[in-house]
Amino acid sequence: MSKLIIKNNALPKVKCFKIVNNRSVPFFEVQGNEIKILDMENMTFNFKCSSMGYFQSNEIEIDLNNNNVALIETTIKFGKWQCIVTYHTE
Repeated sequence: MSKLIIKNNALPKVKCFKIVNNRSVPFFEVQGNEIKILDMENMTFNFKCSSMGYFQSNEIEIDLNNNNVALIETTIKFGKWQCIVTYHTE
């Protein structure tokens, strides 16, 4: 089983979306300064975040194969809102 960890460092609330058939499907919501840990099946999927209708990340590919742990951190860097993905193994 893989894990997806979503950590919201930057905004009051972040909405997370899975991209399915080129459409954004609501996936999860993370409050400010909150960390959500989700157990996931091994899969690869496209993901993006948005907040308050003003900030939106680029679409990111998340690879959860081989029991990866993907950490997605939302942050503001250089005046821009970003979703940064790093991988770890259990």
